[in-house]
Amino acid sequence: MLAWVDREDRALAAEYETFVEGRGSFFQSLAWGEVKENWRAQALLSRGEDGGVRAAALVLSCPLPLVGGSLLYCPRGPVGDWSDRSALGDLTEGFARLAERERACLLKLDPLVAPGGPEAALLQSAGFRHRPGEGDYRTLQPRFGYLLPLADRGEEELLAGFSQKCRYNLRRAIKKGVECWTGGAEELDAFYPLLEETGRRDGFVIRPRAYLERLLRVFGPARCRLFLCRWQGRPVSGALALRYGQTATYLYGASSGWGREAMPNYLMQWEMIRWALAGGCTVYDFGAVPHFLEPGHPAYGIYRFKKGFGGRVAEWAGEFDWVYRPVSAALMWGGQRGLQLAQAALRAGRERRGRE
Repeated sequence: MLAWVDREDRALAAEYETFVEGRGSFFQSLAWGEVKENWRAQALLSRGEDGGVRAAALVLSCPLPLVGGSLLYCPRGPVGDWSDRSALGDLTEGFARLAERERACLLKLDPLVAPGGPEAALLQSAGFRHRPGEGDYRTLQPRFGYLLPLADRGEEELLAGFSQKCRYNLRRAIKKGVECWTGGAEELDAFYPLLEETGRRDGFVIRPRAYLERLLRVFGPARCRLFLCRWQGRPVSGALALRYGQTATYLYGASSGWGREAMPNYLMQWEMIRWALAGGCTVYDFGAVPHFLEPGHPAYGIYRFKKGFGGRVAEWAGEFDWVYRPVSAALMWGGQRGLQLAQAALRAGRERRGRE
């Protein structure tokens, strides 16, 4: 049975949140819908004959003025029992109703399922088109991440799993007197300039400060914290991390070009891992590892750094689309392709200048 989640119905909203937090990502949380204020967020769920929740989905709607209608996006969802075809049928019916209401041309899903597995096969058999993100097609969320298992492991065991160089750099940061502080929005005055510097140096667009303030406020201090490392009285690195369910996620990081010899990023990551342990998390998510199979790529260093802490690469299946308005969807894909080509040219230029 299909049901829509009314945020004003506190009991229903709490039931939805409990179900998602026990099985899925913070991207499917009702709180995430509040963070994405430029999107319209709606949640739906499927109930079994016993009245219990079988599956759930948070869907974001974004208007597409140039092509007409809107885009529907279910980030890292849906969530539920992937062996239950009728539950997926309920959600698919809900997606269709939502698409009609929002005049959507396309729905995108990118659930946390493995490529080639039964979950991906079920989505395809239900009518979704698989778009794994190969070649020129880029997915909205990274297809490769780096995960550190924490279950039944203490600090000593985790440290023993770090590479020798990682442990050395962590000890160096402590010996040099780097201190890591944790706080909330009050630390943004120190963190945001680091983020701006990192964006300029590495050539990526950063989130507005108001977005980070909203993220910290909506999830609250028990779930979302800002970590800031200082050395010789100056901020040298910082990160924003989020605990949801049994996973702690490293969301945004920044560092100064000054003070790198003190290795502050190693202490910062260690303190976030310890925070994850203290919160009862079983997984620490380091985030994306782009180009981890290309040692010669400028971004390979991201993977090399994260690999030092132990863990493993996780691969996700990519996106699954349902087209409701083919013409509008084609126009959207055409615009997306042009944007990707422009971004690729900019990246190539930055990499070329970096080698000169």
